[in-house]
Amino acid sequence: MIPKPWVRRLQPVPHGGKRQLAARGLDPDALIDFSATLLPIPTPQPVLRALAACDVRAYPDPHCTGLLAALSAHTGLPQAQLLVGNGSIELLYAAVRACVGPGDRVAIVGPTFGEYRAAVLQAGAEPVQVQEGADLPARVRASSPQLIVVCNPNNPTGRLTSEDILAQLQGIAPLLIDEAYMGFLQPPPAPAWRPGRLVLRSLTKDHALAGLRVGYAVGDPGFLAAVRALLLPWGVNALAQAAATVAVSHPQLYAPGIAAVWRERERLMGAIADLGWAVQGGHAPYFLVRTPGAQACFERLLAQGVVVRSCVSFGLPEHIRISPQTPAQGDRLLACLGPADP
Repeated sequence: MIPKPWVRRLQPVPHGGKRQLAARGLDPDALIDFSATLLPIPTPQPVLRALAACDVRAYPDPHCTGLLAALSAHTGLPQAQLLVGNGSIELLYAAVRACVGPGDRVAIVGPTFGEYRAAVLQAGAEPVQVQEGADLPARVRASSPQLIVVCNPNNPTGRLTSEDILAQLQGIAPLLIDEAYMGFLQPPPAPAWRPGRLVLRSLTKDHALAGLRVGYAVGDPGFLAAVRALLLPWGVNALAQAAATVAVSHPQLYAPGIAAVWRERERLMGAIADLGWAVQGGHAPYFLVRTPGAQACFERLLAQGVVVRSCVSFGLPEHIRISPQTPAQGDRLLACLGPADP
């Protein structure tokens, strides 16, 4: 068998999260993780009860009926405009395959999440990264794209693209908006869906369900039907459906944790700046710190049991990204980071 030429260009995309460091012989439970944006809270008891009551002997509901009903109530959108997936990442890959193919170009507003480029390459299309900044619509138009991908707020810079800019981009090509971190905003806005757009939302981050993998898309019912046809059967397992249904139905369980993350973010940003480091924040809970070398800083902190996100894979070789956790863990980070070199 001979793979298609574009498949040869695919490479694994680096991600945050301390569990991946087990492959290096490290004990993840001995590490403090600032590399992934996770709520620093225990799993709420109602969610644990739903997990315990789940019958894992049976196949999961392929239509995610209960979760769709909960999402419809939560968002105020009809179920026909919602589609659940095995994390928003599954929906991303399927949506890109539904939109583009060999010979097409996809504009990706960056620097940003590496899976967008990978999804485009997997579809056989050509990714074109357009740097965020002034005159964005004009520069995107110059790339002649068949699809535009925007992370909003952006990962890792935290940039929030205004509705005015989104509307201008949509006038160029169909728009795929990844709002994986929008649930952290206070208050979280409604999905920025309009006809001609697909919006992705994650339930793994602001609902503390990263280990179960569940997200949803908001879009036109006809397009969602096409995306659904590209998803794997039974892609959202029974445990994920049970936990997410309860989580979405009880947002009050997560509001205190989200508020605590923002408080700790402001404290950490100020304390790190006081140590002499250049700090860059945006509209997301994570923030960037400029270093002499991101990978060297990552390794230095890892040797002390602290995990941050090296932004080399984002194309930012002098930055690390920090996602706040508890104040006690933040104090440990500050002690390990230490003063910046003069």
